[in-house]
Amino acid sequence: MKLFCAKCGAYMPIGDECPRCGWKRSRIESPTPPGEAFWKVMVPGSVAERIVKVDIKGKSVLLVPWSYVPENYKDSRPLDGGVVAIDIATGNEIWSAKLGLPVHGGIAVGDKRIVVGAGDTGDGGGKGRIFVLDLETGEILWGSRPGAAVRAAPAISEQRVYYVSDDGYLHGVNLKSQEEI
Repeated sequence: MKLFCAKCGAYMPIGDECPRCGWKRSRIESPTPPGEAFWKVMVPGSVAERIVKVDIKGKSVLLVPWSYVPENYKDSRPLDGGVVAIDIATGNEIWSAKLGLPVHGGIAVGDKRIVVGAGDTGDGGGKGRIFVLDLETGEILWGSRPGAAVRAAPAISEQRVYYVSDDGYLHGVNLKSQEEI
């Protein structure tokens, strides 16, 4: 099987350098045999419902929200969760942010920020928060006051964050000032 060179259009063997122009195909552009992965990455817990692809400083990156909830709440390991940014081309971790609460629903991205809803939805009290992280570094910029668990992915529109929580309300918060709308 042969593929076209992305630079000059010549036919070239899989995974090799183009014989005409010298362009080299990256790993992600090379076909992988069925049942094999380019790379595998261990995530600290269970992956949430929605991962997001973004560009950070010219790299394609997957933002993977995760949660850890022990089967038995009497387990010595506490509830946890967070987001990890993974370089799509290499599988290498770019940054990781631990939030201290499980992330179940997913994340939203806008204005170089990531918004993550988190919360304990089990018999641990149902507490939750919204966290806003810097897209490039994963630094936690702010977190909302503790409230009811947030199990669905938030939405961002016009400098506002919208989310639903287990208190039964749709909430709106200014993305930068943190004021409720």
